[in-house]
Amino acid sequence: MPQGTAPGTYSGSVTVVADGTQAVVPISVDVANVTIPPPGQVAGSLLTAFNTSPQSYGDEVDRLYGIQPKQSLPGFFSFLAAYRVSPNTWGYGNPSSRSGYTGASNWQHDRSARMSEAAGSPRQFSSMWIPVSNNRSTPHEWTAGISPFAPSTWCGYLKSVKSFWASHGWLPGAYPYLYGMDEPGPKLYPIVRRQARVLHRCWPGSHLLITTRPQASDRYLWNGGSDDIDAFGILESRYYGYYATPKQPGRPTSFLRYINAARKHGKQIWTYTYQSPTHSTPGFAATEPVTDPRMFAEWAALEGINGLLRGQAMTNYDFHSNSLDVNNKAGGDFILIYPGRSAPIASARLEELREGIEDWEILNIVRQKHGSRAVVKLLSQLFTTTTRGAKLACLVGCQIKNSQLYAWPLFSHDATTATKLAQMRAKALVAAS
Repeated sequence: MPQGTAPGTYSGSVTVVADGTQAVVPISVDVANVTIPPPGQVAGSLLTAFNTSPQSYGDEVDRLYGIQPKQSLPGFFSFLAAYRVSPNTWGYGNPSSRSGYTGASNWQHDRSARMSEAAGSPRQFSSMWIPVSNNRSTPHEWTAGISPFAPSTWCGYLKSVKSFWASHGWLPGAYPYLYGMDEPGPKLYPIVRRQARVLHRCWPGSHLLITTRPQASDRYLWNGGSDDIDAFGILESRYYGYYATPKQPGRPTSFLRYINAARKHGKQIWTYTYQSPTHSTPGFAATEPVTDPRMFAEWAALEGINGLLRGQAMTNYDFHSNSLDVNNKAGGDFILIYPGRSAPIASARLEELREGIEDWEILNIVRQKHGSRAVVKLLSQLFTTTTRGAKLACLVGCQIKNSQLYAWPLFSHDATTATKLAQMRAKALVAAS
């Protein structure tokens, strides 16, 4: 519903034309007395950070339809915002100079104009990526030539970017984050700490997001201080723990212990996933049940997780074959947006993700009004739960015996799931009203 729509019942119709036959279908829409945050608002929103490539999208539209990126890309970021997905790149809006944003007469080289176009006026994203590459990029791909491994060189650049954002009204208000390292491992933790110190000193109020898990061995990354990680992106399937053995009792929740400890120190917990034959949790592949992306967001609501991160691409098209074939790139996992002649086309999985993000935001209102147990109860038909939270399944040591190695609740992903989701939302709207 458009923001500001008054609660009530609205009637109308949709005209459907198929094979030359026209049919008028009556519809009735009930609008609840619940308002979720508009795009661009941080408070009450599920934050997101999704890898995408505007250049890939623009090139594919040009290849298919002969429409140049300067015509197809202005609406690309607004499309992402409408689906409540914040990008991990600004495309042609990424600075090419260490001095920050620069102008040019050439469309694609006018970084200042492209960034202004992408972020919007007013700001259309709640979380905003600070344009510094991470360890997954090669040196020739580094944004503005800034090395993720040399944070001591960042300060002047960060101050310039922050000043530009503030001058456009995006700050204060947005959640600025720097995706510093992707699954760095202990060898890179000294660099992570230097990243945090520089970021916090040169851009007060910004956040360092790293895909890693709080553990006893890395307590120095979350125990308080200027060199702490602000947001931990934790792999969905590795959130709780793994199966126990007679010599290691209680392992199914061993990961969760330190996640909760990091939370008590004020750290945000995000989650991510990717397509893998070893994962038994919901993901984004086209070969999975279409409700899985929504269930990913529902699980984030169950656990009170702050944000969703996606390191996989959304627009990774294969120019040498049929780029819309789901057999390309891990069962379609790298393609969530299809190239359209007049606008991007959302996959069914992206539609489901937006539904899940909206569910999270409705359930967040329920949590604020009635507590976490009310959220658990609403989601109990979608996940195995106790009255307090998730009821875990794994090979040995969990409340439910299951063949999966890592502990996780069983979840609905069959023909009944869509009905259960609709029923859950209806009850959640009543509870949030």
